Amino acid sequence: MTADGSRLSLFARIPKGVQVESRGWTRTEVHGIPSWTSRVRIGEELPTLRLRTPEPTTPSPRIVLQGVDAYYALPWVWFLRDYVGLDAEVSTQHGRDSLSIVLTRDPPAEPPHGTLVVLEPQGDPAWHLLRPANAGRGIFPTGDAPIPYRGPLRLLDGGPLRPLLVETSGRPTGLIQDGAAGTIILGFDPLRALWHDAREDSSAEEAATNGNWIAAVMRLILWISPFIVWKGLWPDDAPPLLYSVDVEAGASYFDAKTGRCSWAATRPRARSPQDTKMENSLGTSMRRLEHHGLIGTFHIDLNAVVDDKDRAVIREAATKHDVAFHLPGIGGHAAWPALIADPLATRRALEEGMKTLSGWAGAPVIGNRYASWKRIPTTHDVVAAVGLGYDSSSLAHPPFHTVPYRMFVSATGDPLDLWEFPCVEVIGAVKAGPRPLRGARTRRRRTRGIAEFIAASARSSSMVVLCDHDMSLGADRGHVHGTWRLDPRGLSRVLRAAARRASSGGLRPMRGSDFHRWWTATRAVLFSFREGADGDGRYLELFLKWSTRSASSDLRSPKVTR
Repeated sequence: MTADGSRLSLFARIPKGVQVESRGWTRTEVHGIPSWTSRVRIGEELPTLRLRTPEPTTPSPRIVLQGVDAYYALPWVWFLRDYVGLDAEVSTQHGRDSLSIVLTRDPPAEPPHGTLVVLEPQGDPAWHLLRPANAGRGIFPTGDAPIPYRGPLRLLDGGPLRPLLVETSGRPTGLIQDGAAGTIILGFDPLRALWHDAREDSSAEEAATNGNWIAAVMRLILWISPFIVWKGLWPDDAPPLLYSVDVEAGASYFDAKTGRCSWAATRPRARSPQDTKMENSLGTSMRRLEHHGLIGTFHIDLNAVVDDKDRAVIREAATKHDVAFHLPGIGGHAAWPALIADPLATRRALEEGMKTLSGWAGAPVIGNRYASWKRIPTTHDVVAAVGLGYDSSSLAHPPFHTVPYRMFVSATGDPLDLWEFPCVEVIGAVKAGPRPLRGARTRRRRTRGIAEFIAASARSSSMVVLCDHDMSLGADRGHVHGTWRLDPRGLSRVLRAAARRASSGGLRPMRGSDFHRWWTATRAVLFSFREGADGDGRYLELFLKWSTRSASSDLRSPKVTR
């Protein structure tokens, strides 16, 4: 399923007492907040929304710096552009803005009403588990489920404010003022921590630890803002389901000289002796996904391609499903760590590999996954420079409120035209190993965990990216290739769990490239406002600015007004 023609939802929270003149907008409620909503397709004009205001006012946000370098406003500026659709003014002075975010070293004595105060974190970065307190359970998308945070943090003295978030010790690190559009104080900066992680991109296990805070911060902003507009996240409000598959079996488990897989090499009468050859492993993977109504995004290892039949099945996969990048023709996974130590050599290898794979696929290649998940801080800079568009080499963390996040230049922190799509591996459910009975209970438990993850993501409107391999999805039953052996029951349960949520409309199976195309177009759109007057008095009218350029070409470092 493509995203062509899919609509983007737009929302507005209007202050009480403001007269609304609309055409194409309807009343709704979002996270318990009375709002207005409309939908547009990419490039369409915004339906009329005119507000009669007694005083000049707009929902434009302001980031106020108090003893904090403007450098640390950058992740907040880009968060507001990408997820809200508003350009923020960065200033050292408070204004009469609807949304104020104060970055400060010390808590203000009396923060203005309707303000998010983010205190400069103290101490060394560490891993924390933060749980919404009673006052936060109606605000955070996780309810009372804990949210992992990796970074520096300070504990707070509540005083007259109520605890919003508490650390495992029970002491608050977030405070809230009662009442609608009140004040929130955080003893940590989740967006700065995610920005740091996106620059360092240290490992698959750690890089996306702070990814859940995108949805959480969005809820906080909506709660404190009496007047705000914002963008939805998903095509037609249906979160995408990407079933991604690393296609690499032929590179390690197929001998082109003998024409047999490693399992059949010593078994003359083995069934399906070429199951790991790409024409078969990729073809089988497609058929198994299609049987359940799912769409594959196949990350191709060029070292696994041996002949024209392999190249033909890649063209078929690009037509019926999607083809993305995995590894250039450098000999195999073992050569990747040495290659990425040299960014220039990495770029040359990626550019040559992309050109080759695009020729086989008959279309430009979008999307990447690192070989064996390995990367160094500069690797994503190179992936962005060659135009792969998105990476999916970082693991999502519970409670799995997964949203794509922007990557930033490792050295400078500037924004990149590269997004991370955090994923969840299914290997623990579908890979049996040489002895199929060993670990069977563990696999069943992990299968249930994946099914619960898929169902919970559909309920919370979060994207799902599953990571599989053709050594399981594309392998013949009973074959053992190294440590790989397909667990047919585990695979069937995973595919059926995904298919159930897709058929119910809770998730939308998509090609990775189609979703990326829709995502980048809708993240670049910004709201604009025009004030005017007529015979009925003053008014404020909303518009959309669609960009034909990437958003990161428009802004690098935030300018500060004093």
